[in-house]
Amino acid sequence: MLAGVEMSSDYIFFIVEDYFLSYSYLKQQLDMYVEDMKLHKMNRLQISHGGPPGQNYVSVYNINYDRIADNSKYLISMQPSIWSREFLLRVLKPEYSPWEFEIEGSYQLRGKEKNTYIDRFYESFQVYFPAARSSCYGPDFRQEVGWEDFRKRHHLKDF
Repeated sequence: MLAGVEMSSDYIFFIVEDYFLSYSYLKQQLDMYVEDMKLHKMNRLQISHGGPPGQNYVSVYNINYDRIADNSKYLISMQPSIWSREFLLRVLKPEYSPWEFEIEGSYQLRGKEKNTYIDRFYESFQVYFPAARSSCYGPDFRQEVGWEDFRKRHHLKDF
């Protein structure tokens, strides 16, 4: 069980609750990702723009995705990803906060995890906006390109 929900699927779309998802993934896209994960034995496929500084990438021959290097600071990320259920349950500890999951979980995997990938297609646009007003990685999210259009399109009040 994860967050009180029984998981029966072998693959899980996982995202923290403090994101405004601004991109609608098509069912065909998600189905293709799961098939690719099965084919290439992926543990996690990040389907959003790149991670914070310290997440490094390795080009992989004959595959549409880059591998997140096993020496990356962030092998685990709370950014939109599809996870192998078995891998998620193995690395997620009940006592972890989301921040600890990224930091401590990545530390535990560093140098060992070779099956985490990213679809770099999303580098050119926002897939989500963090709901927190500011983060340690940058300025107030409301200053990010596209936020104001997203806010108006979804009738969100400014705060």
